[in-house]
Amino acid sequence: MRASDLDAVMALDRQAFFDPWSEATWRHELETALAAWYVLELPEQGLAGYAGLWNVAGEGQVMRVAVDPAARCRGYGRRLTEQLLARAWAEGCTAVTLEVRESNAPAQAVYRRCGFRPAGVRPHYYADNGEGALIMWLYRKDTEGAAETAPARNV
Repeated sequence: MRASDLDAVMALDRQAFFDPWSEATWRHELETALAAWYVLELPEQGLAGYAGLWNVAGEGQVMRVAVDPAARCRGYGRRLTEQLLARAWAEGCTAVTLEVRESNAPAQAVYRRCGFRPAGVRPHYYADNGEGALIMWLYRKDTEGAAETAPARNV
């Protein structure tokens, strides 16, 4: 992702999330060394998705993954997520985590196909409706003592 992508990214962000980020937040994301952001561009429509990851103390945190509604159900969410995982493993992360709405079954299915497993719920996580967030984790397979999944709770 580059600064020149921000107009299209912010337009998609407004479609995808109830709490779209400001331009200042996006610019900060592009400048921080912790973050890695990617865009998906399709020849027929231009920017069709984006995804970002933070590497904090050797663990990856998926920040946002969004795919334009017109481009969904074509594997693009998975491709973006796999790109984030490749980056996390290349940077030496031992695990990657994310939060996803409890009601967002399509996104959960993408994350499960990528290897993420539920580990708990953050109740009342989303401010727009008080919905809980499913916490999911994926541990790098070659990590000493890594569990296949984190202990499930409230899932």
